[in-house]
Amino acid sequence: MERTHAGGPVTLKDVAQASGVSISTVSRILDDRTPASRSETAQRVRRVAEELGYRRNMFASNLRRGATATIGVLVPRLTDTVMALMFQAIEEAAGRRGYFAVVATCGDDPDDERRATETLLDRNVDGVILATARLDDQLPASL
Repeated sequence: MERTHAGGPVTLKDVAQASGVSISTVSRILDDRTPASRSETAQRVRRVAEELGYRRNMFASNLRRGATATIGVLVPRLTDTVMALMFQAIEEAAGRRGYFAVVATCGDDPDDERRATETLLDRNVDGVILATARLDDQLPASL
């Protein structure tokens, strides 16, 4: 659970002040997309961040990067064992690469499929995996 600091969530600025380094240094050290530094400073920053209860604000981070690290997966239904297993495999593979997979279901209705896809895209997913069995499905070509 995220602790609060001075009436709000713990920020990079709070961690930087408590660590005695710049905000950009804290940001680089806590960026999980880069190899972890083992320097004394990096260890101190990570320890302070943990003690303060710092949690990265994914919304702010995604806004700065222009990416969400989220993949949308559209399937007809999750009650189908094959679809459920496929989504699980996608979710595991995405997680290993720092992505989060989110699933949307649409039954076999092309209109629901289009609406679900638009909703995923409106949420700025970085990619969409579409599982369809209809040969006449126009959605893949329109994407």
